[in-house]
Order: sequence, then structure tokens, then C-alpha cells
Amino acid sequence: MERYKDGDRRKADRRQANRRRQKTRGTDNIYAERRQAERRQGNRRHHQRRQALRIVYPPKAAPKVLNVNVRIANMSSRGIMFTRHAQLDESTPPIMPGGIIDLKLQFHDEEVLEIEVKILRCRYDPESREEVFAGTMAEVIPDERIRKEQAYLSMFFPKLREAPSA
Repeated sequence: MERYKDGDRRKADRRQANRRRQKTRGTDNIYAERRQAERRQGNRRHHQRRQALRIVYPPKAAPKVLNVNVRIANMSSRGIMFTRHAQLDESTPPIMPGGIIDLKLQFHDEEVLEIEVKILRCRYDPESREEVFAGTMAEVIPDERIRKEQAYLSMFFPKLREAPSA
């Protein structure tokens, strides 16, 4: 049995806990620091994933795009995904990853928003013969607009609420 100075066992326990903490903070234990950093990053990702609500549109309810021949598939306050029927005519300009495209969206209540989208990804779906594009918007769509779209979809498309979310 150990002898404690001044007979106080709690002080000795605290000192021992401090020694353990100092060991994990030292340069010899970089693995513990990495684990802590990964845990913090994971918590941040988990938190950020919940910040933006994505609205998935059925084809009939999607906002109209007035200036380009595309259909909005889904949208959040920061990002957008849209499709374009793949056609090989020269009148439609190519949309490439890293490029910027201006979209003029008209919503169900006739409100028109002009947004600038930076294309991040694009892929071709051979079954539907459509190109699918995903991008981020230069300006954030207001939460008020997102809530209006949610209310509209839940009122006029009630089966969307019953569908399982991914």
C-alpha cells in the first residue's frame, strides 16, 4: 500500500490523473491526438449534415427553369441537382464540372429567383438518357423560400411524406 503525503488520498489520485492527461498530450502520443481530431471532425460533419434540408421534387412539382432547358431534381439552401435530356445538337451549350451556369427559377407561387451555380459533378445516366448535374450556389436560398416549398409539397403531394428518406 502506498503512503500519501499529508494522508490525503484524493490529492494523489488527482496528481495521477494529471500525469495520464499529460502523457496523452505529449508529442510521443500523436495517435491519441489524431483520434481526438477525427472525433471532432466527425462531430462537425454530423452537425453540418443536419444544417441543410434537401427538397426532392417530383417532376410535376419542380420549379421551372426559364433560361435553360433543364429540370430541377432536388435543392437545398446551398446546393442544387438538376437533369438535362442528353441531346447532340449544337444549340445547347455544354455544362462542365468547374463551370458556372446562371439559372432563373420560377417557383409555384410565381416568385422568380436568379441563382449562379458552380457545377461540381456531372454524370450520364444511359437508362434515362439524361445528364445529371450537381452544384453549389453562390448565394444561399433563404430559409423562408425553403419552408414555402416544403409546405407546398406536403400539401399537394402528400405521398412524398410517406416515402422513406435515404
